[in-house]
Amino acid sequence: MVVEGEGGRAEFGFYWIVKEATQVDFTANQKYGSCGEAVPYDKFFGTAAPGSTIWVESPFGSGTTTASESGEWFIRVDFPEAPVGESFTVVVESSDGGRATFTFVRTAEGDK
Repeated sequence: MVVEGEGGRAEFGFYWIVKEATQVDFTANQKYGSCGEAVPYDKFFGTAAPGSTIWVESPFGSGTTTASESGEWFIRVDFPEAPVGESFTVVVESSDGGRATFTFVRTAEGDK
């Protein structure tokens, strides 16, 4: 680009720096798999495309979270009505098409 003024001519150059989007693959992990607390829970975490919605669903508890700018996500899900000693399936899905299944079992009624 050339700019002309009273003092003469000046030439300027411009550069555009385009940051390439990093692809983040879907991953899902389960922290415990069982719990004996009064209100049993588990923690789930992983990665997905930034901004993706993550759903954790089961017959006894569910939750939703969103993947951060870096693609990381974390959620704690309580299973208050889970029967003691019976395992059940927990499904984790993301709006970017990811899916994983886990098993959870409530090991006790909790401390009384």
